[in-house]
Amino acid sequence: TIYSGNDSMGRLEFSDATSGDGRYAGGVVYEHNNNKLRFNTNGGNERLSIDSNGYVNISQQPSISVDGDQNSGASIEAPSNVTYHTITEYSTSPANFYGQGITYNNINGRFTVPKAGKYLIGVSLYAYSNNKFMRVRVEVNDTRRTSFTNDFRTGDGDLGQDVSISGTCLLNLSASDYITFRLYVGNTSGVKYGRWQEHHGAFIHLLS
Repeated sequence: TIYSGNDSMGRLEFSDATSGDGRYAGGVVYEHNNNKLRFNTNGGNERLSIDSNGYVNISQQPSISVDGDQNSGASIEAPSNVTYHTITEYSTSPANFYGQGITYNNINGRFTVPKAGKYLIGVSLYAYSNNKFMRVRVEVNDTRRTSFTNDFRTGDGDLGQDVSISGTCLLNLSASDYITFRLYVGNTSGVKYGRWQEHHGAFIHLLS
């Protein structure tokens, strides 16, 4: 059904005729006052819009951004009896946390995506150690997909060596895939990383 003559909007609506009541199921709406084109489903809920500047907004796009868990202590030392240590010290409580569709489990460090697509993934880690090779690995379903490294070895015995490791990647994921970030510790002691919000974080966002 095409509707017109409204000063504020014009719209093309699709109704569910199978139920016999012709109820409104979705449509395309142009808001004259806001110069915005809306695509609606489920009885009028906006799912996508395009404004007069050409900006596209997708209201339900899966995305998550987390920072370090500041309340759990200043730092943590990775255990010396493992090669890769799973990073779980992310917080969903700070005001700048954002999450929609992607879930995070702070027990096993898994970020689970709800649908298939191309995801932009980023991680940053503030670490400090004495004469160590540092690596952060991005895993999907416990399988390595890519790594970010920093080799900062001076041999001067200073445990306060500061290392910042960060990187982004684009991965093609399936629905219910989970992502984990792991720190390479090389079976050595003295590898620590900060939990502070200012130096520790990750994000995942569906592009298409």
